[in-house]
Amino acid sequence: MTKDPFLAQLNIFFSGTDKPECVRHMITDDFTRYYASTYSGTNGQKCDSTLAEGWYRFLTKRMATNYYSTSSQSGYCDTYYQGYLTGGHPSVKDGRVTRKVCFYYYYSSTCYYSVYIKVRNCGSYYVYKLKPTPNCNLRYCTN
Repeated sequence: MTKDPFLAQLNIFFSGTDKPECVRHMITDDFTRYYASTYSGTNGQKCDSTLAEGWYRFLTKRMATNYYSTSSQSGYCDTYYQGYLTGGHPSVKDGRVTRKVCFYYYYSSTCYYSVYIKVRNCGSYYVYKLKPTPNCNLRYCTN
């Protein structure tokens, strides 16, 4: 860590952490969001239809970007329709970007539902401006 206040400010600016959403966001560490998780025993019934709209950070994970069609049973990511980010994660210099999230049924390669969200690279982590899903059994997943 630098002791020069000016250099410290430059580091904050160029790392992206000076942006409001990089400082003020909700943190979720729900391991059942992992794309391969079937842990909770809810049989795929968790959903994000009542999720409060706002900026979120997935602790130690990021939103999943690849649909894994090898699943042969329901409940992955603890839901029937797993949400995956399309278009990839942005770099810090990309700033805040809009990305599509597709929700796939557990064994299909069809994007049945989709929403558009905002994403920002905050240097060492990503934040996502999530909104409630169109209906239940749809969930944002991590990898």
